[in-house]
Amino acid sequence: MTNDTISKVKKKKNQEKIYLSWEKVLESVNFLARKLEHDKIEIDSVYGIPRGGVILATMISHRMNISLRLFKCNIRKTTLLVDDIEDSGKTLSEVRKKYPDNYIYVLSSKKYSDEYAYANHSYYFYEKNQYVVFPWEYDALTKEELITNEEKD
Repeated sequence: MTNDTISKVKKKKNQEKIYLSWEKVLESVNFLARKLEHDKIEIDSVYGIPRGGVILATMISHRMNISLRLFKCNIRKTTLLVDDIEDSGKTLSEVRKKYPDNYIYVLSSKKYSDEYAYANHSYYFYEKNQYVVFPWEYDALTKEELITNEEKD
């Protein structure tokens, strides 16, 4: 599998899997940094919702040169909350209730809508109803899935 593409493979019931490369994740982090700067949003720290959000939060903290919050008790209004995917919406619904004034960044969302994002101070990079496999999840793939994906490149 090449690192500079998003590979697509058919999944059961015609649901498409998107294999996200590290380069695309970095592209999303750079997009977010530019967008926050453009929108003049004051963020001084970032917290990653476990598990996938922690990886993104670390990347964002390096890119934006801001503090990485490791514990919920350290979250402030100026802390960006990050997760890798919004699937059912349950986790982020709870987060939005507890931290209604915080900005939230989600790499991929199946629940995305412009009105919902604006009302909840949310940013999304991918807004697709597809199954996203992140680079940090590749080890969880079956041998057949990896081979099939390599053949598509």
